[in-house]
Amino acid sequence: MRSRVWITSLAIAICVSTAGSASEAPSVPNLEPGPELRRLLNAFLGTWSITYRYDPSDNIPNGGAGQGQEIYRPGPGGVSLIEEFHS
Repeated sequence: MRSRVWITSLAIAICVSTAGSASEAPSVPNLEPGPELRRLLNAFLGTWSITYRYDPSDNIPNGGAGQGQEIYRPGPGGVSLIEEFHS
């Protein structure tokens, strides 16, 4: 009986010690975009007014149109864009 309690205690201790290391966030490398990508990303950054049109379809027999706004901001690490679309 004592060996079973000892083995169970050891198993719990191992699980607890490995759970702490598994929950740590992985390190993210610091990526710096090249000058061409930086210019492209900067060209999109900001707030844009948009208008759009839907062609006629089964769901919209007469088609449709609308207005909205798109906001582009830098994504994680500055090597991507996050788009917000409001219509």
